[in-house]
Amino acid sequence: MPRAEPNAWQPKGLEVFDTSDLYSDDYLTKLITHHLGTHSEKKTRKILVQLRNITGLLRAGLYYRKRPTRGAKEASLRIVATATRQLLLALEAMDADTRRLLESEADQCPDEVDIVIDEEQVGYQVKAAGLDIHGVRRILKVFEKWIESAEKKLGPSKPPRKIKRDDERKAVLLLLKLWNMASKGTTIAADPTIGPFTDFVGEVLMPVLKACNTETSLTGIISEVLYGKQESNKNTGT
Repeated sequence: MPRAEPNAWQPKGLEVFDTSDLYSDDYLTKLITHHLGTHSEKKTRKILVQLRNITGLLRAGLYYRKRPTRGAKEASLRIVATATRQLLLALEAMDADTRRLLESEADQCPDEVDIVIDEEQVGYQVKAAGLDIHGVRRILKVFEKWIESAEKKLGPSKPPRKIKRDDERKAVLLLLKLWNMASKGTTIAADPTIGPFTDFVGEVLMPVLKACNTETSLTGIISEVLYGKQESNKNTGT
């Protein structure tokens, strides 16, 4: 699964669990009837909700799997640290006459200056912040300390590891538990064979995998969950 560029990935809220764009209630109801038998309206609704929970968890897990690696975060901090140090050196090297020119502009500027941050126009209280060249240097010095602290929290570098398909494995396991629960009181076998269960898992999980641009073969994971066997497969990470 290709990882997003570090500056393109953003954390999400509860919307990351939403799969309403992938499955309608009618689709899930038909899926339940086809694979898990006919149930009361109440039980069908319960199964449907659990399917949405399972697919939502998978979607969130796959999304957060794409978050920037330790190396990417270290590289970003290094770039910011270098730029901060260069700006500090430039300010310290500035001649007195140029410094007075900038500070004169700071004295004459309005109390609030409109600036753009993250493509949004905001007002910044300049005079309230007491902003001047010396103040800018102090802020940058503090920023340097933030960067140093953040670098330490990254921890020691480690060799890259193969991505484990834990999110897919958890989803398959939850689907098996759901199958066992739904089969009670029906003619559906409580312990599914690999053929019917594979079809069920594929119909439930493939829309999420495709939406997340994730190429995972579920065959080995399904076999492991059903029979406790771990089949080696380069696409499953097992």
